[in-house]
Amino acid sequence: MAALACHAEKKQATQAVSKVEGVSFAAQFIEAAERHYIDRLSVNVIEMRLHGAEKR
Repeated sequence: MAALACHAEKKQATQAVSKVEGVSFAAQFIEAAERHYIDRLSVNVIEMRLHGAEKR
């Protein structure tokens, strides 16, 4: 996911996927991957906050 945060890395990932699967699939795949990892990060933050509240 860190690679997708960098514009150059995201472009490279999109190009690599598009060579195999096509341009429209690559764009959708990268977008879905970003959403997936953002959602996971959000869940992790919520869990950390809940666990922190339990210790108080």
